[in-house]
Amino acid sequence: MTEPEKKERLRNLKNKRREYIQRATQRVKENNAAIKKIKTRLADGPATVPELAQAAGLTTRETLWFVSALKKYGQVAEGAKNRGDSYFPYSLVPENSESEKPAAD
Repeated sequence: MTEPEKKERLRNLKNKRREYIQRATQRVKENNAAIKKIKTRLADGPATVPELAQAAGLTTRETLWFVSALKKYGQVAEGAKNRGDSYFPYSLVPENSESEKPAAD
């Protein structure tokens, strides 16, 4: 392989990678915006997945995915389901102050 061919292959590889990084960056921005909308709605009080979906402009499926992730990482908590309701309400978990965090071993 000649030197110009090597340079051309490297240039093509960089261009392919650039597109991937741009797509991934865009997806992260979209996810962060969705999470921000969900948290903003929860700042007003507990809400169910359909209520959060409506406030965030997402499908209930997408919203449940985000809420599940937020719950997994301790940012939201699931409340008790009221009789007759089909959905659990979720609320924000207050952030711990430095003095309330467990000590590192």
